[in-house]
Amino acid sequence: MKIAIVSKADAAGGGASRVAEELGRHLRSADVEAVHFAAWGSRFDADLRPIYGCLAARKATLLAHKTSRKIGFGESVPFELPAALLALRGFDLVHFHDTSSTFSPVTLLAASRMMPLVWTFHDCSPFTGGCIYPQMAGCERYKTGCGKCPMTGEWPLDGKLDFTALSLSLRRRLHRRPNVHSVVPSAWMRDVAWASGSLVREPTIISNMVDSQALRPVEDRAGLRRRLGIEEDRLVLIASSGNVDDPRKGIRDSLSAASGLSHANPLVILLGAPDRRVHEQSRGVEFLSTGYVSDRRELCEWLTAADAFLFTSKADNQPLSILESFACGTPVYGWPTGGASEMVEDGVDGRLVAGRDPAALAAVISEDWRTGRMAAMRAAARQTAVSKFGSASFVADHLALYQKALGDRLEHETYQ
Repeated sequence: MKIAIVSKADAAGGGASRVAEELGRHLRSADVEAVHFAAWGSRFDADLRPIYGCLAARKATLLAHKTSRKIGFGESVPFELPAALLALRGFDLVHFHDTSSTFSPVTLLAASRMMPLVWTFHDCSPFTGGCIYPQMAGCERYKTGCGKCPMTGEWPLDGKLDFTALSLSLRRRLHRRPNVHSVVPSAWMRDVAWASGSLVREPTIISNMVDSQALRPVEDRAGLRRRLGIEEDRLVLIASSGNVDDPRKGIRDSLSAASGLSHANPLVILLGAPDRRVHEQSRGVEFLSTGYVSDRRELCEWLTAADAFLFTSKADNQPLSILESFACGTPVYGWPTGGASEMVEDGVDGRLVAGRDPAALAAVISEDWRTGRMAAMRAAARQTAVSKFGSASFVADHLALYQKALGDRLEHETYQ
C-alpha cells in the first residue's frame, strides 16, 4: 500500500498540516510506504515533497492562487492540477488535509478518478463555499447553496466578488464520487458536516493524536519555574493562538477571565504572534508574550510551567492546543466549543463553563486554584493524552479506513 498525504504545508503551516506530517511519520514507522506532499514548506526531502513542482512553479502557483482569491474565485481555479496529478502518479490512495488557499476541489475531483481519495475535515471549508467556520457569522447558507456570503473579504475568501455558490457546487460534486471518503476528528464536526447536505456518506471519526513522547511534562517543575523567572506559588495561566488578535480564538475572553482573578495575582502566558491591540486591553493583567513557538521542547516548558490552559475559542473542531496541554499535564479551562466538550472530562482533566461568561470562568478557576483541585488534575490530564489520543490508535484507524477504501474501489470496479 502506497499512500500520498497532501496538505497545505509542513508542520510549520498550522495544526492541520502538523497532523498530516505526523500521520506520514507514524505510518512510515509502521512500515507503510507514505509520502507527504505540501504546497509549501520550510524544507523538502524524500519524505516531504513539493506538490507544485520546482521552485519557479511553486512560486507561480502560489501567486496565482493569491491573485484568484483577491478577485473572489477562492480555490475554484485548479492552477496546481497538472503538477499535482503528475506527483500523485503511482500511489494507491491519496489523503488530503487542509486545502484552503492552495488546492482546488477540481484537483481533488481529478485525483479521485485516479485512485481512492480520503479528505480529513480540519475545519468546515470542505462542505461550505470556502469559509472556514460559518458559525462565526451565524451563517447556514452552505446548507442551501451559498451566495451572498457574509464572510466575503475574510481569509480565505479574500476577494470582493462572491463565487461561493460555485465553490460549494464543486465540493458537492466531489462528495458524490464513490471513491471519496471523509474523515472528521470530532463528533461535533461529523454532525455539522452531515447536516450540511453536501455529503452522501457519513464521515468516519478519527481523533487527532498527540505525540506524548515528544510532548511530556518537565520533571522538575519547580526548577523550571525558577529558570523562567516565575514564582513557584503564583497562579499561571496560558493561552495560545497563531495570532492573539484572531477573533475566533477568543483570547480577549481569556484575558477578561484573568482580570477577574486579581486577588490571585495571575500571570498569563500568551503563545502566538503578539498584537498590541490585545495587550492594551489586558485590563491590568500581567502577561508574558512568547511569540510563535515552534520548538517542541520550548512548548513543553511553557505548558508545564502553567497551572491551566485557557481555551476560549468561539469556533473550533478538535484543537491540538488542548491535546498538547494534556500531554504536558496541564488541565484545560474554558468554553465547550465544538469538539472540546468531547475532549475534556469535567472535574477530571479540566473544566468547561457553559454560557461563555468570563466572570463565571474566573470563579471556577479561583475555586479550583484555592482548593488545590487544579493541581490534582495534572496527572489525569497527562493520562488523557496517553490513553485517548495516542499514535497507535490514530495509525490503526487510518490503516483500517485505507483498506476499506481500497476494497470498496476493487468491488466497484469488479461489478462495473
